[in-house]
Amino acid sequence: LFDQKAYFDFILKTTNFDSVVYVGHSQGVSQMLAALTLEPEYYQTRLKGFVAIGGVSRLDHSSSPLIKLASRVPIVELLADMHIWEILPYVSVFNEFYGKFCQTVEGICDLAFWGFCDKHPYADNQDRIPVLLSHLPSGSGFRN
Repeated sequence: LFDQKAYFDFILKTTNFDSVVYVGHSQGVSQMLAALTLEPEYYQTRLKGFVAIGGVSRLDHSSSPLIKLASRVPIVELLADMHIWEILPYVSVFNEFYGKFCQTVEGICDLAFWGFCDKHPYADNQDRIPVLLSHLPSGSGFRN
């Protein structure tokens, strides 16, 4: 929530414009929707347009068992109580390791993909999995 205002303030101050067209993808959509809901008066004059690409608003239809569990557990309150604001932060050394590891031990990575993404990893482009995993974890706000 604080990041959105900081982005807007920085852009408006740097460009000397009085409004912004915001383009968000995935987590960026969720962040903007939360900001618009919680502080509509701030964005009323500063937001000229909002393009939402690939927004996630519900998790209960996911086929991932871990995502289904997360959608039913009060994880937001638990993490907030522990003052944890980011999960799976980006650490480049680990990311390189994940990509190489999955090229060597494919079955374990398929299982991890099934747990987090979908239950049919064989339907995914197997050649791209090491590339995708070399960018994971990339960090995510826990309210995502």
